[in-house]
Amino acid sequence: MSSRRGRARVIAALASAGLLAGCLLGPWNLTPQDQIAKVQLEVSALLVQGKAFDTLWIERPLTFANGYDSSLAFIDSSASSVNVIRTDVSPPETVTYRMSFRDTRVWLPDSARRDTVRPASHYRLEARIHWDAAREFPQAHEPRIDTLTAETYVQRHYAIRDTAWVPLEALHPSLSLGLPASVVNRALADTAGLQRLFDSLEAIRPLTRQGVNRDDLRKYLEGGLVMRPLAKGDTAFYIFDPAKVADPNPANPDPISRYSRQWRFVQDLDKRDFGGLALDYSYDTAGARILDPLTSSLGGPFGGRQNDTARLYQRGNTRHLGLTAKTEPGAAGYPDTVAWGNRTLDYTGRDAIHFYAVDSLYPEYQNASNPNFRFSLGGDGGGGGGRAPANNAVHFSNIRGGDGYFTAAAVDSFVVHLIAMKDTIPVPTLHAASIANDQKGNGP
Repeated sequence: MSSRRGRARVIAALASAGLLAGCLLGPWNLTPQDQIAKVQLEVSALLVQGKAFDTLWIERPLTFANGYDSSLAFIDSSASSVNVIRTDVSPPETVTYRMSFRDTRVWLPDSARRDTVRPASHYRLEARIHWDAAREFPQAHEPRIDTLTAETYVQRHYAIRDTAWVPLEALHPSLSLGLPASVVNRALADTAGLQRLFDSLEAIRPLTRQGVNRDDLRKYLEGGLVMRPLAKGDTAFYIFDPAKVADPNPANPDPISRYSRQWRFVQDLDKRDFGGLALDYSYDTAGARILDPLTSSLGGPFGGRQNDTARLYQRGNTRHLGLTAKTEPGAAGYPDTVAWGNRTLDYTGRDAIHFYAVDSLYPEYQNASNPNFRFSLGGDGGGGGGRAPANNAVHFSNIRGGDGYFTAAAVDSFVVHLIAMKDTIPVPTLHAASIANDQKGNGP
């Protein structure tokens, strides 16, 4: 709308109001569309820098009446070809894929060549697939040949720095649980009381090793945020303290609990080709599951129900947390700084957080295909790390001739040994409860 003439603004506003009224009042065409969605192949492939070329999935849609049979091939592998080609070198380097004999959806790189994904490289997928495209497969048959192509790239430089920044509460067992209000009040009443508290905490686990002095402790007791470095491989404590403190994010006027405070990781990256960040989290299956203090606090109002140990068990040792796009509106410091909420860490023992710097096309695909897959990693204060709301983005795929994604990532990790001072259940106990639950026929 032009700012030069008020009359033009009025006309534009009236026109907009008329259009809005038309949208609200109809008419609408509510007749179901007769157009049937095209049956097409779906590709899933992630190339990881420094790792060997791995599984590439090629799947097809099935009707609800037809369950998947991994032994039933819908692709004629003898008449099909799947190649991943590095295009930024001369001559191009080609990795040939072959269908797995165990699962017809799985294609594996030729075992004769164990190439690895190179940094700062560009790759192209070229596939010619002879397959059965019948909508009612396997009862019906419709032979078809499709050509699938896509491109991706690996970031030129990516690393997570060896030192993260964590709240002071995560570095001391007593502070992780929270101090009684009477202790806090006595320490803030006079200098001698503050010194006595400092000395008692120092005797349990030295604060001076973290560069913490009495003034830092006073700031902490007053509700301030005191951040200190944590090196890769060091020990940290899960924060249970429910005490309310100010959110460091000035946009949020409401207080947060100390257990909602965040860790901060620093990324070294090349912003010219950084497309977004995907994360997963590997935990020690010999450790224990930590009971979320927020969830536990809701137990009383809802009848004080017991923890369902069977449902708390998670198979495997890795949780995928989703991803954040290249830009995250309102997230100060991102992508240079990545926020990680204390409550996201669910297990004691050795925890490894894996950071995947992906190309820009992958977040676009996931954002359109599954909006709840997104996960904000740049949020300020205690509220960050929440899942992004669903949206109505248009479906996107970088696979020409099909659907899915063909993407690449540079990866780095940060390892921490996590201790929880209370509210834990050993993973083996959860596993046993899950097995017993399955045997009763209750399902997972």
